Amino acid sequence: MVQNQFTRPMQKRRRRSQRLILRVLVIAYRSQNLGSAFSEATHTLVVNAHGALINLEAKVAVHEKVLLKHALSGEERECRVVFTRGSTAVGPIEVGVEFRRPVPNFWQIAFPPSDWSVHASAS
Repeated sequence: MVQNQFTRPMQKRRRRSQRLILRVLVIAYRSQNLGSAFSEATHTLVVNAHGALINLEAKVAVHEKVLLKHALSGEERECRVVFTRGSTAVGPIEVGVEFRRPVPNFWQIAFPPSDWSVHASAS
């Protein structure tokens, strides 16, 4: 029998960087030159060196670009929407965003997981 992604047993996929449940205040926005403009203050639900899970009222679609601004440090990074979950008809949706490149220091964590190092993220 040929095994493919649907028939082979579930295999544990290794994450590129460890996730942390962490509430960080951020501003998600998009300028008109990237699409339909919006600006929304929100917070993270989960973070890692490669991005975050946030709640958004704004309508966004997979592969769209958004900017994420850390509310305390003011640092900004361009992100790509990698998934959405939920319906804006009933409130905010969960949005997974991914940085263009890993940014382990974006979240301002004093002692981040060891796999968040710039060297480990580059592999």
